[in-house]
Amino acid sequence: PKAAEIRFADRAEVVQPVAAQPNTGQGRYFVQLGAFRDADMAETAWQRITARHAAIGRLNPMGAHVSIDGRDFYRLSVGGFARDEATRMCTRIRADGGHCFVRADAGERLADWAAQPDSQLAAR
Repeated sequence: PKAAEIRFADRAEVVQPVAAQPNTGQGRYFVQLGAFRDADMAETAWQRITARHAAIGRLNPMGAHVSIDGRDFYRLSVGGFARDEATRMCTRIRADGGHCFVRADAGERLADWAAQPDSQLAAR
């Protein structure tokens, strides 16, 4: 009998939606990347920051609505780090011309736009 011929299909990219996952870090320190008027402005800033600092793009954007002196802000951060990890990350961001500071957890949660199921795509 003749051996079966193996044929492979053309290679094609498969893209499927992936729900954003919350940070799993056990630390209590965050690198704050900015404070913005609202979540939409924070999302725009996130896109700009992650384009410039690729390592940040692998992390989950965290956010919190805060009111300071009667003004509302949306804080953008990454975190769940030990203090020394957060300090190293902020130092790298500053070395690349970015702005940040390290602070303790203040009620962050997964950013509003990252919590939407169709907001991230994974490619294989």
